[in-house]
Amino acid sequence: MTEKTNKIDVFEKVNNYILAEMEKGIIPWEQTWFSESTYNIVSGKPYSFLNKLMLGRSGAWATFKQWKQLGGSVKKGEKANAVCFWSFVTKRLRMKKTRVKK
Repeated sequence: MTEKTNKIDVFEKVNNYILAEMEKGIIPWEQTWFSESTYNIVSGKPYSFLNKLMLGRSGAWATFKQWKQLGGSVKKGEKANAVCFWSFVTKRLRMKKTRVKK
């Protein structure tokens, strides 16, 4: 298998989730009147809109390792949820030094 086929196609996964929710009559991006935030319990940072859709419910979330570090546990048979990490990348361009002949 190539590296490309090993990676999860995030677009396809999000698209399938949204379509499945809509088939159930749920509009996943519609905010209910009362809403709690969806955040990481260790960092306290809120999740993005896309990750809120992927997680499916609000509240505190953490990785398996984060729950272990906090002294918690994960019930046997529980399944993981996927989230997407992204950040801006700043690249520096190197300019070639050229001399102008007079």
